[in-house]
Amino acid sequence: MIGQIKLLHTERIQDGVERIEFAAGAAAVLASQARDNILNSACSIFRVPPEKLPDAADRFFTEWKELSKQNTRLKEELASALVGNMVAGARSAGDVRIASYISADADMQELIKIAGAMREIPDMIAFVGSTHDGGKVVVSVGRDARAGGFDAGAIVREICKELGGSGGGKPDLAQGGGPDASKLQEAFDAGIDSIMKRGEG
Repeated sequence: MIGQIKLLHTERIQDGVERIEFAAGAAAVLASQARDNILNSACSIFRVPPEKLPDAADRFFTEWKELSKQNTRLKEELASALVGNMVAGARSAGDVRIASYISADADMQELIKIAGAMREIPDMIAFVGSTHDGGKVVVSVGRDARAGGFDAGAIVREICKELGGSGGGKPDLAQGGGPDASKLQEAFDAGIDSIMKRGEG
């Protein structure tokens, strides 16, 4: 006697052919118990009875997507405000301006977004970094500054050497990093001083 049969999975292999996985007897009982345990755990997490679990999961996912959108908008607003502050605090060095910012928690994607916005300012050279999980660096160089001979890739490589790492990229935007985040401010200062001397010369 086979006893209880538990359908586990179906898969369509090709037209007219389907693979069916099932358990029978004691294995079917164990499979049912395992599924029940998973269901009960999910119900416990959402704090709803089994019959309301699908609606609860759908509502949670919808709310999560909305919060994710709000978080993205907030980051964009903060980045815009930060760019304004960087421009206001930029230092002049001959025909170029230099701005810098170091965050304690920004990831590389956020740094690239900020540096990318600064790149649109023709005479601007921007140093953007983060000390989160090692030193991270992004440098952008505007059109007029590039025409003056400044190269973001070359600047990033010099900064990253001080952090014990490496970096590179295009003349207008480059990135890199290194394990020694404690030297990030010092490396930025050295890079800015070099540009200041070059601009004043």
